[in-house]
Amino acid sequence: MLNLLLPGSSNNKGFTVIEIVLAIGFMGMAIVMFFSIMKSTDVSANHIQRFDDFMLNGRYAAEYIIEDVMLADEIVSTEEYYPEGIQENDTLGFILINHNNGVNTDTKDYDKYFKYKYIYYRLTGDVIFRSTYSHNTYRPENAPSNGGNNVLVQNVISIGDSYYCLEDKMLFIDIENRDPKSDKEYKFMETKYLGKY
Repeated sequence: MLNLLLPGSSNNKGFTVIEIVLAIGFMGMAIVMFFSIMKSTDVSANHIQRFDDFMLNGRYAAEYIIEDVMLADEIVSTEEYYPEGIQENDTLGFILINHNNGVNTDTKDYDKYFKYKYIYYRLTGDVIFRSTYSHNTYRPENAPSNGGNNVLVQNVISIGDSYYCLEDKMLFIDIENRDPKSDKEYKFMETKYLGKY
């Protein structure tokens, strides 16, 4: 059979060394660009994740406090009632009072032996604590050390103007965090109307 070749064509089907080197170079550049994009995307995702974590911490703390306030029998401003013996640090400006009217039947619950349970929130160092104490006296002058402390949120630099306004039935929560790695500050604010509680 007769093979016809077009003018300017050849029988060589392989690549030249220059073509192979250029192909490897282009592939190397594409791989470097791909990993560079992946790294910058990962860094951005980490920044977004840390921002979300700090905002979620603020939201968690605010929702926890709001739930405590809604379940409380009374809310008292610390200007009106601030007993000796509670740790004197920045507080959120109010103390919650729960009345034990014999409803609590849990035999493991230490608070069932007391008529009143008091809850307040305080900033110590960079941690907001939920602190409690129990007493048989209504608004005792001295708070006993029979309560507990739970860590609510860490890396806090300020609780700002957090307070409860009795007249307006409004709770204002202002929490400012600082990321220890990036030294960035995040602010979370929540306002809740509690008139129906």
